[in-house]
Amino acid sequence: MGDVLAFLCAHERPSMLAARKLATTEVPESDGDPASHRLVTIGPLTSTEPLWFAGPDLAAAAIVGSGRPRVVRAWRLRPEGMQSTLQPVKFRGEDLIDPATSNPFQRLIELRKRKSGNKLDEELRSTGYKTIANSGAYGCFVETTPEDIDPDAPPPSTRVAVRSLRAFEAVVDRPEWHSPLCSFPIASLVTAGARLLLSTAEHLVREAQGEACYCDTDSLIVITRKDGGLVPCEGGPYRLRDGRRAVRALSWAQLDRILNDLAALNVYDPTIVPGSSFKIEDENFDPAGGHRRELWFYGTREKSYALYAVNGDDELVLAKQSAHTIGQYRSPYPRDRERRWIAEAWIRTIREALGQTVEPPWWFEFPATSQLTLTTWNLTKHIGRRATRLTFLRSRNSRIPGCCVAARRRGRPVCSSRTSQRGPSRIGDASVAAPRSSRTSQIRNY
Repeated sequence: MGDVLAFLCAHERPSMLAARKLATTEVPESDGDPASHRLVTIGPLTSTEPLWFAGPDLAAAAIVGSGRPRVVRAWRLRPEGMQSTLQPVKFRGEDLIDPATSNPFQRLIELRKRKSGNKLDEELRSTGYKTIANSGAYGCFVETTPEDIDPDAPPPSTRVAVRSLRAFEAVVDRPEWHSPLCSFPIASLVTAGARLLLSTAEHLVREAQGEACYCDTDSLIVITRKDGGLVPCEGGPYRLRDGRRAVRALSWAQLDRILNDLAALNVYDPTIVPGSSFKIEDENFDPAGGHRRELWFYGTREKSYALYAVNGDDELVLAKQSAHTIGQYRSPYPRDRERRWIAEAWIRTIREALGQTVEPPWWFEFPATSQLTLTTWNLTKHIGRRATRLTFLRSRNSRIPGCCVAARRRGRPVCSSRTSQRGPSRIGDASVAAPRSSRTSQIRNY
């Protein structure tokens, strides 16, 4: 792995010239192997035809040992020249960034992590600069705007060109228009670079005989405990003396050494962002004493998991919980800005999975309701046409001329900004297909 890190952190990266010389000018006929693309992708994918992949994904496939993909055609994006209109910009009136002499996105992260001694200023800078960096380095390259349509007009039809594995034309009723900066190839390289970093980190974990129980776009949850060893986990490759399945956890010291190895890939100013660009998340530290603590992971599916600690009284204390899917519903508590009902749902689900006796919360008999904000007139007319007996309008100091009248003329209820599912729904009753619970540490890339 040392050779891999040395290659990735080299100042003079090998160009694509050699790859171009080896690449053929035509895609060869399929060899009929449906598994030929399993080497590169994270999820299951089969194809009998050659597929396009970003260069970082090919590097990630080689690092994790999936095999050596065969390159049949390659091309690269290469900047030429520099815009003459580039000007230095002062963010928040004080943080100067000159795109002609520095990488603006790299500089934004450095400014985001800079300590000023003012907690409020640091929080505002951290949140604001993260948004700008994400939008500027990725968001603007995938921005498309759907065309608004009139729900009362006849359905329009527009012929568009679709370019994917093959090019073809299709007829759609709501075409999307690209923004001036939209460039899907650039966007794909950004996300592929993130996957390469995560694949490198995951490979170092597996090389140390550890396991990662969850991976997202910019974070990796590694199974750890203070001194390492085996921990119970359903479906694990090891078996404990009591018969339970288990996985091997890395020690905190082993994880720290992996982070030190990843420091070779840090592209930021080491005086501002020292060590690795990966960091151990704040949830790994006790909020009261500040000491490092062991966390347990419970996950049900992608982007749906909870991290929790167990105190001296065997009480579950949530450190972090996902609001994916259930976060779309309104809280049964009034003025519940912290959305404590989501934490209650997770605690109940985890206890139930652990075989503990649980009582349903009082709000289980309530219908699950969600809120739709009416931001355009077209949305208002659309909702008015589709209103049902369970749809109602909640408005504050606002009136939409003609909307309610039009709804009444059709014999339907008033258009709504809040809708309810048909019949009561137990919104806290999470279904678990393959629960996994283990001690973890979460690390995140800046």
